[in-house]
Amino acid sequence: MCYMPRNAVLFLDANNKIIAYLEICFGCDNYRSSDKRLNIGEYCNTKYKMLKSIFENSSIKYGISIDD
Repeated sequence: MCYMPRNAVLFLDANNKIIAYLEICFGCDNYRSSDKRLNIGEYCNTKYKMLKSIFENSSIKYGISIDD
């Protein structure tokens, strides 16, 4: 397992303070959350592909290709 997360989803409050995060490693399809209530659920390759497409559609390239 490589777990070297290069991407994350940050959750902000009304004052733009980070209140939670979800780190994602597309290299090994693992994640870590700052809160046990925030999770991806059971592993599913399709979920990771969908998450990856969110980053791709936002023009984020770092961390989602094998060349990083």
